[in-house]
Amino acid sequence: MKHERQVALLKQTFAHIDANTTPLCDAPYWNPASRYTCPDHFQRELSTLFRGQVPLLAGFSPDLPAPGAWFTCDLPGAPIFLTRTADGSVKAFLNMCRHRGSRLVGFALDAQGHFVEHRGQSQHSFSCPYHAWTYDNSGTLIRHANDMGGFAQLQTRMDCGQFNLIEVPCLETGGMLLVRPQGKEPIDAQRDTFGMHSRMDEFGFGNFHFYQEVFWDFAANWKLLLETFMEGYHIAALHRNTLAPRFRCYPVIYECFGPHALFPLPRKSINDQRDLPESEWSVLKHASTIFSVSPHAVLNIPMDGHMELWDFQPLDVGRTRARVRFYIPEPIASEADAARWNKSWKVSTEVISGEDFTQQQNIHINLASGRLPGVVFGQNEPMLSHFHRELGKLTGVPDASLPESFF
Repeated sequence: MKHERQVALLKQTFAHIDANTTPLCDAPYWNPASRYTCPDHFQRELSTLFRGQVPLLAGFSPDLPAPGAWFTCDLPGAPIFLTRTADGSVKAFLNMCRHRGSRLVGFALDAQGHFVEHRGQSQHSFSCPYHAWTYDNSGTLIRHANDMGGFAQLQTRMDCGQFNLIEVPCLETGGMLLVRPQGKEPIDAQRDTFGMHSRMDEFGFGNFHFYQEVFWDFAANWKLLLETFMEGYHIAALHRNTLAPRFRCYPVIYECFGPHALFPLPRKSINDQRDLPESEWSVLKHASTIFSVSPHAVLNIPMDGHMELWDFQPLDVGRTRARVRFYIPEPIASEADAARWNKSWKVSTEVISGEDFTQQQNIHINLASGRLPGVVFGQNEPMLSHFHRELGKLTGVPDASLPESFF
């Protein structure tokens, strides 16, 4: 992040600390329980947010470190994989062989029926495990051997590209890898990220290195899991023994880019910088910098300089798969490096999964009971209001009015 931007953020933070205030939105926001529990509303979200024209954050440049590298991005109704081609560009395809529909990559299953391979390195081609139809990493069908001439009548159409992999729009910008599940219109960085890509570009994400990832399934609506990253109000209570000794609940200064947002969650040490010259001020060393990337992802950049991508795949109205990816600024060069990043990995994943996501599963149980009409976000939780209001714009569902009576 540019230094002058960090200084501006810190000046706003110090002003709020002095006044014992935090940025407030205009009014509390009412969110009906049905937005989390109604199957019809859930299907509307799938069709508009995950299966339509909205570009989604699939990953970052370090997910594809070299030509032939690939990783899977399993969106609802659109199993996709991304790969870096021989010329260094990135392409995204439906993870479906054009012969019989088998997955081309990431097809191995464990005993529970979960895919266990999510990334790899090819030799610049992808061969289907079912009948060995083979495609180069630009998606062109290059071989369908041992078929005894069974497709001779289709060869002209194959030569014209009609049996190539189905490509979906993809863009690499500011270290981000964006995909659009439907349509053919190219993704435009400025238009489709509302300028957020320029902020991300300041961090040099393309220079990071993939470290490790984990997948979890949670019994909660996907939006509940995202909400835990969007306010600091809960830190003092929920994280009283883990994060609260080091982090402040307030103030949370934020900047919005259409449906997306950037906000640093400050440590208590952030106030100590007042004694330093402005040339030495740093947000990054005294806050977790968070990007909310609508609709389904959060990027967290803690003080030690690594970054975490948390993205959420809706499986059902009350079931969500979370994918957590860690990226580090330099490759592991020693046992000390490995120990350092393993500690960061353990702290982040254990706190969020064990405390935040456990809480969100409890909330989902209560909302699904039908006894609670909805939830309310205070003016001190502006990012939650912004997130849901922007989802409403994308899905065509207007804000709900606060009921006159709750029962």
